[in-house]
Amino acid sequence: MTTDSTTLPSDHPPAGEPALAGMEWRYTPSDLSKKRGIVFGFAMAAGLGGLLLFQHWALGMLGFLGILFSTFEVLSPPSFRLDSQGVRSRVGWSVTEIPWDRVKRVMHDQRGVLVSPLAESSRLDAFRGVYLRFSGNQEAVLAKLRQLWSGEIQETEIIFR
Repeated sequence: MTTDSTTLPSDHPPAGEPALAGMEWRYTPSDLSKKRGIVFGFAMAAGLGGLLLFQHWALGMLGFLGILFSTFEVLSPPSFRLDSQGVRSRVGWSVTEIPWDRVKRVMHDQRGVLVSPLAESSRLDAFRGVYLRFSGNQEAVLAKLRQLWSGEIQETEIIFR
């Protein structure tokens, strides 16, 4: 689902530049409820395994919470924002953002867009860039990117190594 948001007071561009409305959306895969069930099943199994193996409730809880926190993206689907300030991705409490003045490269494939502060492809892309997943809104996201960023948008397969 794609929604255009209104320009917030903090989004005001420098004097003389027109204000551009931001774009926000949430990535929600169609099989999310099935994935949530699988995650909770594995979390329960890890908790029970920790409890039975180590004979202590705290280690069982550690296994349960370890699985839940490492798969938080399934429990709280990511939301994304493009605006005049930059690019933002939010998964639960974790927020990753890059202001436009730090963006060096933008690449897209059929699944999403990688906005990177690195000038050349690197193993650090997965850690330094912001990956925006499409949610049936590929054309709208690419159009908004072209409106907000003046550089080239490369079409390539994005592989995080």
